[in-house]
Amino acid sequence: MHNFRKVLLVSIVFVLICAGMAFLLAEAYIRSEFAYDEDLKLRRQLAGEIDYICLGASHIQQGLIPTELDQTLGVNSYILADGWQSIFISKILFDTEINRNPVKEVVIDVTCDTLNPTEKKYTMERDMYALPRLENDLERLSYICSNFNLRDEKDILIRYMQQGTKYLVKKVLGAKTDYVVYEKKGFRDKASEDMRYNAAVLKEKLNSDKVNNDWTQENIDCLSEIIQTCHERNIKVTVVVIPVSQARIWRLDGWDTFLRQLQAFCDENECEMVDFNLLKDRFTLFSEETAFNDQSHFSEEGAKVFTSVFCQIMKQRSEGEDISDQFYDSYEEMKQHCMYAEMISKK
Repeated sequence: MHNFRKVLLVSIVFVLICAGMAFLLAEAYIRSEFAYDEDLKLRRQLAGEIDYICLGASHIQQGLIPTELDQTLGVNSYILADGWQSIFISKILFDTEINRNPVKEVVIDVTCDTLNPTEKKYTMERDMYALPRLENDLERLSYICSNFNLRDEKDILIRYMQQGTKYLVKKVLGAKTDYVVYEKKGFRDKASEDMRYNAAVLKEKLNSDKVNNDWTQENIDCLSEIIQTCHERNIKVTVVVIPVSQARIWRLDGWDTFLRQLQAFCDENECEMVDFNLLKDRFTLFSEETAFNDQSHFSEEGAKVFTSVFCQIMKQRSEGEDISDQFYDSYEEMKQHCMYAEMISKK
């Protein structure tokens, strides 16, 4: 009996030591700015200054350049976005920022993935990015409890321990450990990749997948709450769709259903919507060869061009100009002018 108690006590002590080490390694990573996206300290530093928030996920994070927005629109902007950022996480971050900043305008990027359920394989990655950006440990604990999944939380802890160990080793060796680029204010630059399809690949990829237009009520309600908060605080709010490559548009079927649903949602919530995928000049502005990093995201070169166009359109809207003639009415109409339309007609 005595030996059993001794073994039990040693086991408990061992588990507690392991748990303590795991916590310390995870905490070291969370507070380290070791990942590019860990912008909590940056946002705290800018508190009281931000008046223009760009909210969304990776599309807007890689699509709009804050320094260009600031210079052209005369604002102090911030890209409150990250890879696979859910509407739920966006609302948590948004509520924090509007309570400590004089926000006058909000741009919300909605993609064809925003309002439908996130695929399981991306849940862990999404949460791993999100937790270090929350304001304090109580917020993190609340988020974990409300989204608890044992397997995902275990995987996140293991990843945090790995990253925390790497961070501490680099710190000891005197190597670079801080990767948040403060002057970019949330923008993430990416290199250009050629997105062009040849005729054979186009034939294989054409409508090989579809846009998921099965939005969840939870996501719809969460986005509505963000918009209604803007209305209550007299903050100008616009829902936008950041352009994706022509290759992605032709690979997915169901874009016009997405457009109709999003327009109906915006009408119901009394906010304006601009789908930049439908820009008539997109074929000359956004080269499939250089403007994109992958099928869904701009490269830095593409972001520079898009930010300029975005500022022009937003200024025209604010001055009461009619911008409708600069956009196609539907994806089907837009695709008729795409470089792939001729390839399809020759099949």
